[in-house]
Amino acid sequence: MDSTLYSAYNRRGNCYHMLEEYIKAIEDFDRAIALKEDFSIAYYNKGNGLRKLKRYKDSITEFSNAIRHNPGHSDSYINMGVSHKNLKQLDEAVECYRKALEINPQDHVGHYNLALCYIKLNRHDDALESYTAALVHLT
Repeated sequence: MDSTLYSAYNRRGNCYHMLEEYIKAIEDFDRAIALKEDFSIAYYNKGNGLRKLKRYKDSITEFSNAIRHNPGHSDSYINMGVSHKNLKQLDEAVECYRKALEINPQDHVGHYNLALCYIKLNRHDDALESYTAALVHLT
């Protein structure tokens, strides 16, 4: 199959996402996935669209699909963590951020989001450590 077709759907979906037309974006990501079932970035992008629509459970499913096809994609873990955090599933969010940081220890966003969860879990020493790591990797 010509990669241009599924890539074009994915890229057009990204354009719709930037225009905040999330339903249209998701439809295009679905088209890309239908053409290339292991297209991990399309699952990731679909997860982001669903998250924008506050469909957090559905977004977790799509981030999981992205990870299944590309286990080293740390951003999928981070965004899955955000969805868990929005569902008040803080322990699951922490695990997602930790996994992302195993893959990419310098990711300041992962450290920052992990610290936010630690604060909500009253784990202030861990939060301090994570905020410090975020600052180290940000500069």
